[in-house]
Amino acid sequence: MINGVVYKQGAHIGEIAAESDADYLNECFVSQYYVQQLLDMESSKSIILGRTGSGKTAVLYHIESSRTDVIRIDPKDIAFSYISNSNIIRFLLDIGCDLHLLFQILWKHVFLKQSISKYFKERSNLQAAMDSVFGRNNKARSYLEKYEDCFWIESDVVLAEVSAKFVDAVSADIESSIGNEKLAQIRSSASVNGSITNAERVEIQNRIKRAVNEFQVRDMAHAIDALKELMENRQKRFYIILDDLDLDWVDNVMRYRLIQALLETVKSFRKLRCVKILVALRSDVYEKAISTIEGEGIQPEKYEGIVTTIKWEKEALREVITKRIEALFRYQYSGRKNVGFYDVFPQRIRKSNGFEYLCDRTLMRPRDLIAFVNMILDKAAGSTSISQKMIADVEAEYSGKRLGALKIEWQSVHPSVGLYINLLTRLTGKTNVRDWIEKDSLESLCLELSDLDSNSTFKDECYYLAKQYIARESRAKLFEFAASVLCVLYKIGAIELKLSKQETFYASFRNLAVINASQITEDAAFRVTPMLWRALGVTPNI
Repeated sequence: MINGVVYKQGAHIGEIAAESDADYLNECFVSQYYVQQLLDMESSKSIILGRTGSGKTAVLYHIESSRTDVIRIDPKDIAFSYISNSNIIRFLLDIGCDLHLLFQILWKHVFLKQSISKYFKERSNLQAAMDSVFGRNNKARSYLEKYEDCFWIESDVVLAEVSAKFVDAVSADIESSIGNEKLAQIRSSASVNGSITNAERVEIQNRIKRAVNEFQVRDMAHAIDALKELMENRQKRFYIILDDLDLDWVDNVMRYRLIQALLETVKSFRKLRCVKILVALRSDVYEKAISTIEGEGIQPEKYEGIVTTIKWEKEALREVITKRIEALFRYQYSGRKNVGFYDVFPQRIRKSNGFEYLCDRTLMRPRDLIAFVNMILDKAAGSTSISQKMIADVEAEYSGKRLGALKIEWQSVHPSVGLYINLLTRLTGKTNVRDWIEKDSLESLCLELSDLDSNSTFKDECYYLAKQYIARESRAKLFEFAASVLCVLYKIGAIELKLSKQETFYASFRNLAVINASQITEDAAFRVTPMLWRALGVTPNI
């Protein structure tokens, strides 16, 4: 208890969304190893990966606000909407044409424009650099001179022009393959897929493949090589940051294809040692983008070197909350200083250490903990202390909100995730997989999934395994389905898994992010994450 303090309604330790939390972020930021990885120009780490609320945006905000050598690109300001709204492009994607290289070209235009305008400042400086390094017939110089105007105007204008040129170029190929009448239908957004033969489809795919390969691909490679020679001053280093790729900057289908191309583009720009592209990506968005890669020669494993994943330890989270509590009392309660966690919260909560009790009811990410603490502070409004009963009362509401947020977070990858989570309702303590398999609810879920419209978006591995079980009704198929569901529940943080009697419980937010279904045997066991106990009516037997 802090003498003389009456808790105020709405007095919080910050906002759970980083973009609304500037004051606390500036003062209470806790730097971890991956921040230095991102800032290190020699490090390949460029993609910061993390779950919702793990602090990705906070890291980029900290880098941007603490440095003067940062360019932020808002994806909404880039003219990818032209591509998204193009009936020609949509038709090509619908019939299976590989446009991965085209999307890379668009990203490269964006980053080349930003790099050149930042480094050279003025057109005359670029021209002088080319004169000093390249001969008149140099291929790289030819590209830079050909597209020189693009580097000094807005990216959305450039991308719209480039996209329009591509559409004009491939329209002739489409017309040659299926005729002017069908091309006119495509341009007017009328569907012609059903009237196109397999032979026509293959012919268009081959023509488009050649067209994409001939469309500025070599020019772009020459341009990056040229800039490697021109941008030699290591004192003029800078960062390009890109965030909010999970928002509505383009429609969902196009978004994942563009993110795939972005990953490849980031890799190619590592050649330039004075510029580094930093991208924040939600784990589920990254997983969805990687899982749908179809282009030839594109291997998801090769992106691992550029990815760094945010993970939090309890001590780092304690530092975050302690700094924020101290800041809150300076701001809201007459400038009180050096207020720590246990000046506000009980030392013990239900036989547990007070901080660990709160922390254990999160997925080890700041947003969960900040939300929980804010809700407790609101409950304490008008009181002079925070009791264990207040925390218990708040926990039920907090648990329900976290359950809802978990479903929203993962529904793009696992559209039926809510049905999977429902299987955990009213469980008690540890559940053995062998016993769980025998429950009628598992077979009922198979039936529910198999009845979904096969043309709907409700498809993931579990959906297909449910269909297989209903077709054969063998216990082996039911086990495959159960193991797949458990892998999803583990990955999203709804359960902890014990793979054998000799092992301890693993959690995706502490240990391996993903468990393979082949690792789950009938000797395995699981338990529901404490964060969801109250929402799912789980009796933990602790």
